[in-house]
Amino acid sequence: MLKIATGASEETDTVEAVEEALEIALEGMDGVKPKAGLAFVGIDVDVAALVKAFSEACRVLNWLAARPMVKLPAPRGSLKTAS
Repeated sequence: MLKIATGASEETDTVEAVEEALEIALEGMDGVKPKAGLAFVGIDVDVAALVKAFSEACRVLNWLAARPMVKLPAPRGSLKTAS
C-alpha cells in the first residue's frame, strides 16, 4: 500500500520547521510508518540541522544524502512586487 502525506511550515528556524511539517504529515499517515521522506526547502536552510531534525523525529527513515539547492542568479529585467 502506498500512503502519501504532506506537511508544511513557515517557521524560519530549521528544527522548528521540520517538527511542524512532520507533525502535520505524520497525522496524515493514519498510523502507517513512513518509508521515505522528501523535503523541499529554501536556499538558506541549515542542511545539517535539517537532516538531524528529520533523523531524530522520524527514525524509520534512512537518509542517503542531502544537499542544498543551488542558488539561482537573479532574473534580468525588472520585477514588480505587490504592495
